Amino acid sequence: MKPFRTLNGSRALRFCALVVNLLLSASLLAPPALAQTAPQPEREQLLNGLRLLLWLKPGNPDVILKLRINSGAAFDLSGKSGQMALLGDMLFPDPATIDYFTDEMGGKLDVEVTYDSVTVTMIGKAVELEQIVEVLRNALLATQFAPELVTRMRETRIKSLRDSAVAPASVADRAIAARLFGDFPYGRPAAGSPEDLARVDRADLMLAHERFLNSNNATLAIVGHEPLLSHAASWFLSGLRTSLLEFKPGAACLLHFPDEIGVGRARLVFALTPRQLRRMR
Repeated sequence: MKPFRTLNGSRALRFCALVVNLLLSASLLAPPALAQTAPQPEREQLLNGLRLLLWLKPGNPDVILKLRINSGAAFDLSGKSGQMALLGDMLFPDPATIDYFTDEMGGKLDVEVTYDSVTVTMIGKAVELEQIVEVLRNALLATQFAPELVTRMRETRIKSLRDSAVAPASVADRAIAARLFGDFPYGRPAAGSPEDLARVDRADLMLAHERFLNSNNATLAIVGHEPLLSHAASWFLSGLRTSLLEFKPGAACLLHFPDEIGVGRARLVFALTPRQLRRMR
């Protein structure tokens, strides 16, 4: 598999050159509803290091993609708090993209930056899965760092921070964090400060993108239902929008993308029935 590189090299980060592992929960074997506990996800680690969690929600018309980058504001450069928060803003700089999820899909597109992580949540209609995947793919592979865009997004965040800086709760939070943690990263606001953000430049953002937006530093969770997953597998394998596969509850399918994710670019590694999987234990 080819190594990942960023826009700071010759090509964008090949974040989505990954193995897609589609696993269906054994819902037919579940105990009665009153005896059920919270459903547990299937867990896999893909060949490029990306950890994948998958839940099944039978009959739900929506699909949820949640990507967690396991590095957050605690990794901001010294004196440049808000670096990771600004990088999160750069993933979806066009408000029209967020409006599309909210207005057209009736879903949500959100980026949350905490001290420990950057989490992208995308909720939309299952029939729009390929568009959702494409939006996420573009955000990661083709993150824009044009100087004028960086300036605009930085100024927008600084203005937002200044507007909220006088709120009593914000003042108290900053004072408590500074008293408890001092110069330690947790003593700095995860969203940044106007003074520190003014020092974050384009090179800082590109460095953070290169260091942290890697598949072995992330977990992707997919929540959906059949026939969503069989349609997705068929789409990745052949480019056709009709289902060429049919998964029974408890079955598993492994797809491999040798170069990068794309329609018709996957290779089928295996497709196993529940009985075959049980015999492998």
